[in-house]
Amino acid sequence: MTLRILIAALLVLGFRSAPAQESPYFPPAGKGALHQVLLDLKNPAVVLSVAAEPGQEDLRTLATLRLNAGAKIISAYATNGGSTPSDLQGELPNDVAGRRKEEAHRAMTLIGGEAYFLNLPDVGIVEDPAALEHLWQPDTVMARCVRMIRLLRPDVILLAHDTRIDEGDSVRPSVLRALLLRSIAVAGDSLLLPVHGTGAWRVAQVLTEREHPVSVPRAEREVVHPVWKKNAAQIAEEAGRRYASLRIRYALHNKGGPRSYSQAVTSQRRTGTALLDGAPRYTRLLSAIREGVLKAVNEAQARRVEEALMAIVRTGRTIEEAFAPSRPPVTSPERRVLIQWKSGLEDLRCLLLGIDFPYTASDSILAPVQLVFLRFGEGVKAPSTRGLEIIFPSAMSGTWIVNETDKFRFPVNPPDEFRIVTPDQIETNLPASLDGLESSSMRVKFPVIIIHKDSVSTRDFAFRRELSFRFSASQSVELLTPIVRVTHGERLLVRLQNVSREVYRGTMRLGDSVAREVRTPVNLRKDAVVLDTLALSWADSLPEGDHVVALHIGRGKPVARFLARKFEAAADTSEPVGLISGIASSPVVDALRRLHVPCVILDSSGLAGQALDGLRRVVLDRNALMLLRDAPSVAARLARWVGSGGHLVMLSQDTPGTGELIGEMGFMGGALRDPAATVTADTASAVCSSPNMLRAADWQDWTIARARGTVRQTPGTNLIVHVRDGVSGSPLVASAAHGKGLITRVALDLIPQFQTVQVGAYRLFANLLAY
Repeated sequence: MTLRILIAALLVLGFRSAPAQESPYFPPAGKGALHQVLLDLKNPAVVLSVAAEPGQEDLRTLATLRLNAGAKIISAYATNGGSTPSDLQGELPNDVAGRRKEEAHRAMTLIGGEAYFLNLPDVGIVEDPAALEHLWQPDTVMARCVRMIRLLRPDVILLAHDTRIDEGDSVRPSVLRALLLRSIAVAGDSLLLPVHGTGAWRVAQVLTEREHPVSVPRAEREVVHPVWKKNAAQIAEEAGRRYASLRIRYALHNKGGPRSYSQAVTSQRRTGTALLDGAPRYTRLLSAIREGVLKAVNEAQARRVEEALMAIVRTGRTIEEAFAPSRPPVTSPERRVLIQWKSGLEDLRCLLLGIDFPYTASDSILAPVQLVFLRFGEGVKAPSTRGLEIIFPSAMSGTWIVNETDKFRFPVNPPDEFRIVTPDQIETNLPASLDGLESSSMRVKFPVIIIHKDSVSTRDFAFRRELSFRFSASQSVELLTPIVRVTHGERLLVRLQNVSREVYRGTMRLGDSVAREVRTPVNLRKDAVVLDTLALSWADSLPEGDHVVALHIGRGKPVARFLARKFEAAADTSEPVGLISGIASSPVVDALRRLHVPCVILDSSGLAGQALDGLRRVVLDRNALMLLRDAPSVAARLARWVGSGGHLVMLSQDTPGTGELIGEMGFMGGALRDPAATVTADTASAVCSSPNMLRAADWQDWTIARARGTVRQTPGTNLIVHVRDGVSGSPLVASAAHGKGLITRVALDLIPQFQTVQVGAYRLFANLLAY
């Protein structure tokens, strides 16, 4: 292997920092870049955080370790968080999961890390550990975890706190912890077969959050960054704002001070009290080379450029010699650190020489077998542009094609342009709610390395950059309403996207023995995204039950299928119902439409005016009092309206204290119930019998959760309980008088049932509105 190819291989294997265009705190050049490279060289530790879902990782600690200590950080997520509702809009769990993965990627990128996804099913609340293990399949979970550990090779693993514990769910956290600890042991066992070509890896420390909070990061969060003039906690707070779908929940879960960690495996011997003590472990080989690395760092910090360049050359050669066949084999931990050092030294050399090769890609979202152009821009900075060579490591295997050849090395003379064809088989991650749910990363990295061999060794350089792509099928079709009700006025929401350079043209149509024919033209140019609404009508005399309907575009096989559910649910449609919600496109709106109940959306201005005066029934959406900025004034206005004779139906309010803003009873947190948990319905109550008689089948096939807490009764309140928990007897649906009016609180988790068109939830909701 030539020197240039060895350098390219080492650089590709090195840690990949955040792309400059996605994080202002990790630019490709300037004081900020130089400061970070020097910090990274001094501390080649790798920290892996494992959280149950996006938004639960400890961004403060991770930002501190990255920005203050120079450690490399990755945040892994067991599930994609689809069952935790969005604070942004009423999306289906798959859409929420896709959005959360992208938010996690953006949050971690901002603080200079990476996001890694295990993609375990997030099925909602499961009360039996054996049932959850059956759904997750321990062998599958451990295979994914072992591969992750052997691939990322962390020194330290942090187990983040699962906030579901605070909500009464102890099953998911305990099962995940047990499987992860078993996976860590397996990953370090060299006798077991490698997973996907990765060798065994022993983790130095495994730390758990909040069990015995004694350990703290070595670098204090209050230290102000010398370039950005912010501390790590402030930058982490910026990253947390990337979780738009968790804008309220994330703030609530992270309103405390710094998080702390303790040893998770008691058999491990700690070397100190800080998170990075003893990581990585410096062997004799690493200790010897580290002296040269620190020499280069110190000379660069002292602004002795030539001396720093000489130290880089000497240390770089020593690292290359360590891999020579005549030398003793390099261990896996040594190999990882040496590669990081080699990569960092080359980055430092380019920064000291002021080298830059601005270039862009013609596209950021690609399809398999698609042509993309790599173009160099103006402003090339280099000691010499003669004898430059560009290497495309991704083309070494022949999956990517450059300039219609099987080569991966080319001479380059900016402003040259390169034609790159993507592989025909590649992991797609768009649409996020479909293909993205199984992707371990939300971006595909395409490294580019420009190498220059100079007559003066200190002027040699290997300039490394990465393009970041998302991949999708050439055309994608997403059904935003995969389950609909067979009733007049129903509609199908379809999102279409075209990634290819060819126009996506045809006729979108459906029509069979279930649905009458609907046709609409499709004409999408490249990168076009269209949201279309198809008005549905149905065949006569269609029996009750579920019916599958195919959607076609052009000729050939269906591009998607949806479920049409026919059922009876009588409702009082004589007067409109007011809705107060903190999210866009609330599922309650769809539920009212499917019940043919007129709906009036009440915003702050309407509530401040006379909008309530003409209404007899108002629904307060789930968590509206948490999501609305002016919740106290809304609550006060509603209390006066109820006192004058209105009926307020309050869906569950998860945040403690918000339910008590209106009336004498509230909601109790915790006690998240399995969707199959038993209930006791009072058949004598109109809520359970009129206008729809609720039967045992109406409580079957619920999703995510049966209930989110319970209704709390204030002493002295005359509570009318309609539905109770089948085990504890706690109220799940209850009413109480307030002045001349009535307040009905619903702890049952109705929103997922509205989204999946669960028949019993619709009948119950119709009864609540008629009560």
